Amino acid sequence: MDAQIKVIDGDQTRELAALAQWLRRSREFQGRVVLAASPPRDGELGGAFELLTVALGSSGMGAALVQMLGSWAQSRRSDVKIHVTIGDRSAEIQVGHTRDLAQAEEAVRRLMAHGDED
Repeated sequence: MDAQIKVIDGDQTRELAALAQWLRRSREFQGRVVLAASPPRDGELGGAFELLTVALGSSGMGAALVQMLGSWAQSRRSDVKIHVTIGDRSAEIQVGHTRDLAQAEEAVRRLMAHGDED
């Protein structure tokens, strides 16, 4: 099972790259994080990052993702809205140092719980 994460607002490319780097620092997520770029437009050398995919595999990895998203959110200077998709369910979550982390963590847990039912 994979989690797909998109940044909805703000500097999408910068925020996705920062989240990917944050996750890759964790031993649990090394080799499980892939940034996907959009196709380049005419005159561009490369496309911008638009999607982050995290290979979860087990519910234990889902719990680790919840913790890592929470710690990443706490490290942000500004709030960022992300779109998380796991399986056929998705949620938009506002994350940031000024936000209630419990609400964001609960949204990801609900997505993971649904994925475990399949």
